[in-house]
Amino acid sequence: MKLEDKKKTLKVDELNDIANLMRIECIEMTSACNSGHPTSCSSLSELMSCLFFSEYGLKVKVSEPNAYENERLILSKGHAAPILYSAWT
Repeated sequence: MKLEDKKKTLKVDELNDIANLMRIECIEMTSACNSGHPTSCSSLSELMSCLFFSEYGLKVKVSEPNAYENERLILSKGHAAPILYSAWT
């Protein structure tokens, strides 16, 4: 399923469930490579679930990554990159 298809009117409980799944994925990722900061990822999970899965979040056409009208996200908390990977999968 594409990211564009996932953006629906989700309830708060559904966004919390997505955030928890993203937390679990981040813990699995950082444990598998024996490197990373799972707690930094966990602190961003609610924010990222809203940005990526809420109709009010980022406006991005995944099929056109270079489109001018795509909104950009700068994750300056680089050691929390696994949460970004989790959101895109």
